[in-house]
Amino acid sequence: MRTLETLPTEMVREIFLHVDDPDLCNLRLVSRYIGEVASTIFMEEIGFCMAKQDFDMLGALADHPVYPNHIASLVYFVDTLSLEPQTLEMYTAAIKGTEKMMSQFPDPDPALTEAQLLEHYNRYQQFYREQDDILSSDRDYEVLKEVISKLPNLREVSVSSDDEFSFQQNSPFKSCRHSGVGDFAYNRASVRHLRAILSGVQAAGTKLKAIRAGLIHHEFFDEAKFGLHSMIDLLGNITWFDMVIEATGEMDWDIGHENPDEIAAEIALCRAVMSKRVLRRILDAMPNIVSLRLELVEIHSQPTGANVYPAALRDIVPLDKKWPNLKYFTISNVETDRQELGNFLVRHKETLKSYALEQIGLASTSWIELLSYLKSNFADTKVQPLIADLIVGKSEDGLDTLEMWDLFMSDPPSDINSLQAAVHDYLTSSMECPCPLRDDNMWSTDAEFDDHDDEFDDDDDEFDVEDDDASDWEEDDDGMDYGWDIPELFSGLVFPGLAHQWRMAHMRGESDLDEEESEESEDDMPELV
Repeated sequence: MRTLETLPTEMVREIFLHVDDPDLCNLRLVSRYIGEVASTIFMEEIGFCMAKQDFDMLGALADHPVYPNHIASLVYFVDTLSLEPQTLEMYTAAIKGTEKMMSQFPDPDPALTEAQLLEHYNRYQQFYREQDDILSSDRDYEVLKEVISKLPNLREVSVSSDDEFSFQQNSPFKSCRHSGVGDFAYNRASVRHLRAILSGVQAAGTKLKAIRAGLIHHEFFDEAKFGLHSMIDLLGNITWFDMVIEATGEMDWDIGHENPDEIAAEIALCRAVMSKRVLRRILDAMPNIVSLRLELVEIHSQPTGANVYPAALRDIVPLDKKWPNLKYFTISNVETDRQELGNFLVRHKETLKSYALEQIGLASTSWIELLSYLKSNFADTKVQPLIADLIVGKSEDGLDTLEMWDLFMSDPPSDINSLQAAVHDYLTSSMECPCPLRDDNMWSTDAEFDDHDDEFDDDDDEFDVEDDDASDWEEDDDGMDYGWDIPELFSGLVFPGLAHQWRMAHMRGESDLDEEESEESEDDMPELV
């Protein structure tokens, strides 16, 4: 009689790929063999931090006789202690401050007793010593080189700070209940994390399919140091590239009280780094890009009306290039002109499924003209556009009047900025209709944040948008705790990948990259970009 245990392992695993998560957890309890095969599904994506216990567990995982063959993705969370050691007084003040803040919320954790506080502080000191040893000995580089060399099917690496790409379930520092400790060398920890994991990739000669990183300080693109430009020959298979770049990461975090001159200087430094076109050369070495997302982030607000951008589009994207497989394109916080941006998008008209332009400045041309050009080229297609955040341009009537519209997308997503929705309808409508960007609904630097919404005519029938029921928007369960019974060996690691089934299928070569793709996968993909 044939049973699951008598079937070939590959066949059993294929069956388990179609099993719901709760049932998959129960299957792990059937027998050691079935448990190991079921566990390989959880092993597709592994998350970890720069902590001794995580590195030890990662090494044990790489030495396992079965699991390494099934790991397709590594997520390196930027979760660190401050480089400045905390005295007991400093530590106590931080804990008491957190307890006071959390007491305002329902069901707060009970306050620590003096004995518990001292126990937590002792654990903190141990974690600090271990982190200091990792940094001083470069053990993070050493561990990742050894581990990655044992992962023959690794296809994706990610560096995620502030849950940028995956939700971190368990911090190794949770046991000392210490918050506000992640200020690691002016928020440049992510640069070290990315360099360490890429060093492992380079040493192993791994040809990845996807790289995701953010927030990454712009110093990562210093061509005098190791980076993606150092491993150009390994980038030819990349199809998925997400990079969120921090333009002002060295600034003081006191939002609203920054020195405008310091902000301008930091943004100018970022622009100078980007002007060397290192990122552009990196992308030029990726002929098979399917999904490209580049965002330059300013943690701090600029002086009102400054409109200084951390990069020029032509310096970070090879605008003369045509990627034959490009389907999803997102660009944020760059300066360009309508001709180069419009021509780049139209060049990819045959393959694009969506594009997102966020906080884009047109140096000498008009957004009204750009939208008209995009509408004339894409309105008869299924390409989904997103124009968002503050967009800036200049009129082309000979007066060079400054244009500014705020297309901020509010939260929750069901409450969509009416002007933004009108722009979307304008771009996707095949009917002739006036551009919704007008002089009378421009954003004023003296206006309140949402004043332009009141000025915009919501009664225009051509641009009526039916509000989605808020209940249709469900919380993203990426990395949420399902109560899985993870083996004790891996209890310190995170398994965030089950919510990314499409992306992992893409890593296995089973995604909708083929010409025959379902409508469902087409609808789902813009949410992943």
